[in-house]
Amino acid sequence: MKIIIHAGMPKTGSSSIQNHFVNSDTSSLGYFPWYGPNHSALFILLFEKLSELKNFHGFRLQGRSEEFLKNSRDEWWKKTKAFLETSNCKNYLLSAESISGASDYAVNKLQEFCKNHFDETQVILYVRPPRSFMSSAFQEVIKGDTVKDFDAKNYWPFYRHRIEKLDKIFGEENVSIREFSRDKLEGGDVVRDFAYQTSLQIPENTPKRANESLPLEAIAALYIQRSRGDGFVTDCDNAVEKNVAFIESIRSLGSTPFSFSDEFLDVTSKKFPGDLDWISNRMGRPLVDKPLPDGSVIISSEDDMCNYALTLGNKIQDLRHRILGESLAKRRGNHSLSNIASMMNDIRSYHYRDHLNRRSVNMDVKQEISHEFRMKVAYSIVWAKHRESERLDEMALSEEWSNNREHYMRMAEQAIYMMRKQGIALSD
Repeated sequence: MKIIIHAGMPKTGSSSIQNHFVNSDTSSLGYFPWYGPNHSALFILLFEKLSELKNFHGFRLQGRSEEFLKNSRDEWWKKTKAFLETSNCKNYLLSAESISGASDYAVNKLQEFCKNHFDETQVILYVRPPRSFMSSAFQEVIKGDTVKDFDAKNYWPFYRHRIEKLDKIFGEENVSIREFSRDKLEGGDVVRDFAYQTSLQIPENTPKRANESLPLEAIAALYIQRSRGDGFVTDCDNAVEKNVAFIESIRSLGSTPFSFSDEFLDVTSKKFPGDLDWISNRMGRPLVDKPLPDGSVIISSEDDMCNYALTLGNKIQDLRHRILGESLAKRRGNHSLSNIASMMNDIRSYHYRDHLNRRSVNMDVKQEISHEFRMKVAYSIVWAKHRESERLDEMALSEEWSNNREHYMRMAEQAIYMMRKQGIALSD
């Protein structure tokens, strides 16, 4: 009995592999049961230290407590063992990008599990060249979290760190590395290549590629919301689905391909000397980026990203009014980053409106605090934002208020509630 461990890396067609093989004939392939085809959270839940579970992104954004996670781990160990006892397959598949980035502790526990239940273990993972990886990883970071800085080191692939522990724990002879590049993949497709490398049945019809890249317009707008706006919503039921809906709603802002510049790549690679040489030696050939697509806009710094976002102000304003169903206000001649962040917050809030309403509007703030007082708090928030950006002229304040009044009124309700919850006395 053989277990195939698909360990990523991130941004190498994992969703396509998962979406195909989760529907395989159960008599030939045992696909581990979970809420969805991606086993990343299942792997962490079963094999990571209990004290570390709450730090996993998927559990953190849902606000899962340690007690909840402990009970969930017990439940899923029972389901996993029952699945193995009742299945009668030659091959089993666990597909989790989180494996390549996990702690040594969790990977060792996974290896012990494989040794105790299977006769053979095959680990396979795909890698992509550094600039291609970093451009894609940057998108994934801003899709799924609040962003505090533009530090290039957050997006480096860390080839050796991810792969060397797999070599040591499972044995290098049991770990296959494939380049995620159309001209290197069997049939030019990652699903067909995965089937070929693992001797699984090759699909008759290759599924459509999942996780399409965002255009630069959506990336720039989202970066401003994550870094200068209200950021990423956590502690929310169906958080993943709501976040996906928000991101899909801004995809229509444009179609420009995005990539980091050679300068950005060079500066980053110097911080991790030897890493690119290590993966090239491990694969037996250089891992080199392909030429950029025609029409790509090259980003070298946070200033480049912010300046590009400033050119999108009217497009974002149009999208905001379209999504919120409001009549279109007069377009501004110039947009500030704070204004763009505010409009993006409103678009985001629309998709989380049930959750945000429970946190603010339904807390009886509206009934207990006068409309005039909420107005004063809301306008104070506008003033404070402009003070941060050193734009204190009255005309700019009035324009910001008139364009985004509803958003700031919601912020005021939340601020009043939080102050009262902390015992802060409120008065005019």
